[in-house]
Amino acid sequence: VALALFGKGAKVVTTAWMGAAFALGWFVFVVWVLAAPIYELVNVRSVPEGSALSLAEFDVLRCMGLLAGAVWCFALQGGQFMVANVIRSYQAEDKSKGAGYSRARLVLWSANVLLSGVFFVVAGGVARFMVGAGPYSAVLAFPPIFMVYPELTIAAGYVQLSFGITSLYLAWKGTRFWMQRVVGCVGWVFCIGSIVWAQTWILGGPVPATSLLGGLCTMVFGNVLYSASEYEKDL
Repeated sequence: VALALFGKGAKVVTTAWMGAAFALGWFVFVVWVLAAPIYELVNVRSVPEGSALSLAEFDVLRCMGLLAGAVWCFALQGGQFMVANVIRSYQAEDKSKGAGYSRARLVLWSANVLLSGVFFVVAGGVARFMVGAGPYSAVLAFPPIFMVYPELTIAAGYVQLSFGITSLYLAWKGTRFWMQRVVGCVGWVFCIGSIVWAQTWILGGPVPATSLLGGLCTMVFGNVLYSASEYEKDL
């Protein structure tokens, strides 16, 4: 189907598809990822019954969930254009926009995953020190951050931080692409296991939206790896 719709010469289809994806994707991003959580953060000024968190601590975790959700869903929006870029590259017979463009894109997505790591570390740290060590009897859910073992959340944050720093170093030096791929692939597997699967299996079943989390986690790492491969090709 993709070859039929986006084959050589069908550039107008690619442009129309990218325009539709941009409009619909960013509408969802602005309304459901940003506006709705911010509205709840401002207007819901109470802690869930039975929670060991103070209101201030609960607000910190909600903020970390909001910010982590923003960078993860930003990666999803970028992933749409990553696919479109592959199609456009095919249609243009691999005509490149140059190493500068590829490097800038690598820096963007590396910073994105680095920020995600910061938010996960902060959220896991607050839960660990204010609620206690895992496992929790009920999941602490601040999507995309779900915590049963906050230690796993902290570890996943440091893995993302390491990948972001490694990729920024790569963008600066333009060398050791193999190292970045290894760190990225290992980091993706660890984050899929620790963020998406392990903490929900402990509870005996999936937390809602974990399948979506798997896709988002893949885009967070995939955007960086794809940008690095394009940068390497353009050097």
